[in-house]
Amino acid sequence: ITARSLSCLGQSAYFQFDYERAEELFEECLLLNQRSGSLSHAAITTLYLGHTAREQGNLDGALTRYREALRLSRELGDKVRIERELTAIATIHAAQGQMERAARQLAAATALRQSLGSNQHPLDRDAVADAEQATRDALGDDYPRIEAAGRATPLEQALADALDESA
Repeated sequence: ITARSLSCLGQSAYFQFDYERAEELFEECLLLNQRSGSLSHAAITTLYLGHTAREQGNLDGALTRYREALRLSRELGDKVRIERELTAIATIHAAQGQMERAARQLAAATALRQSLGSNQHPLDRDAVADAEQATRDALGDDYPRIEAAGRATPLEQALADALDESA
C-alpha cells in the first residue's frame, strides 16, 4: 500500500470521526513519507496528525504535531502550509487560554494568507472562527491593538513565537 493510499484512507476515517483509525493510518503514512524522504508529504501528514489529536482533545499532542509540521514547511519554504500550521498552532493557544499569543498568531497567519492571495482552507474555518471569537471576547478593547501588532509581525518572528524559539 502506498503513502498516498494511506493518506486517503486516513482522511476518510477522519471525516467519519474515527480518529483512532485515522491516527493509525496517518502514522503509517508518515513512516512511509519519512522513509522515502518526502518532506512535503511528511509535513501535510503531520498536520493531519495534529488535527486528529486536536479532535481527540489532546491539545498538547496537537501542538507538538503542528510544530513538527511547521518546522518541515519552514525548511521547504512552503508558505501556504506555513500559514495553515501557524493558524493551527494559534487555535491551540486559544484553546489553552493564551489569548494574546493566539490573537497575534491568527493575525500573522491572516496577513501571510492575504499576501499569498490564498483563501482559508475549509478544514480550518470552524476552528479559526472559534479561536478568533474567543480571543476577541477575552481581550476586549485590547484586541484591535494586538491584532494590528500580529499583522505587522515579520514572518520569521511569528514562526519563532509559534515554535517557542523566542523564549
